[in-house]
Amino acid sequence: MKYEINALVFRNRYLKVLLLLMLLFLTRFCYSQENNADTATTHMRKNAIKGFVPVLPIPGLFVVGLSVGYERKISKHSVLELGSYYFFNTDEMGAKYHTFSIMPAYKYFIASENKKLNNCWISVYLSYNQNIQTVSDEGNGWNRRYYYGTGISVGKKINLSHNKRLFLDLGFGASFNASLDESIFSDTKWEDKFISIAVLPRPILQIGWKF
Repeated sequence: MKYEINALVFRNRYLKVLLLLMLLFLTRFCYSQENNADTATTHMRKNAIKGFVPVLPIPGLFVVGLSVGYERKISKHSVLELGSYYFFNTDEMGAKYHTFSIMPAYKYFIASENKKLNNCWISVYLSYNQNIQTVSDEGNGWNRRYYYGTGISVGKKINLSHNKRLFLDLGFGASFNASLDESIFSDTKWEDKFISIAVLPRPILQIGWKF
C-alpha cells in the first residue's frame, strides 16, 4: 500500500510540473507559428526522431529520465510511431523507483490551411510499463508492477525552424491498463497476479528532427 501511495504522489507531482512546462512552451511557440507561413503536413518528411531529458530536483523529490521516439510517415495523414521512456526518481521517504515504458502507436495528422488546426494529431497506442521499487522507505526491499494497456492521446506538432525540420511535439494522453505483480507471460494464473485496473497519464513534451 505504501509503495502505491508513494508512486501516486510522484506521478501527480511530476505531472503538474511537466504540464506547466508544456504550457510555457505552447504559449511561446504558438504565437510564432501563427505569424509564419505554415503549409499543410504534405511537406512533412517521412522520418522523424524526437526526445527529451527531464531533470526535476524538487525538494524531497528527485526525478531524472529520458524520453525518445521515432516516427514514420506512411501517408498524408497517417504516421506510425514507436515511443519509450525511462525515469528514475526518489521520494521524501527515501524510496527509489525505476519506470520504463514502450508504446507503439498510430497517429492521425490534420492537414489544414487553418494554422490552428494544421499539424494537430490524435493517436491510439499500446502501452507496456514497468514500475520497479528497488529501495523501500525502510531501506530495503524490491517491488515490481507491470502495466499492459491501450491509450489515446492528442497534441500538436509545432515547427521551430523555417525548413520545418526542427519541431516541438506537445500533447497529453492516458491509457487504461491491467496492473499485475508478475509478467503476463508467467505461469501464474491471471486472477492470482492481477491487482487492479490503472489509468496512467501520458504528458508529451519532445523536441524532434525530421529527415
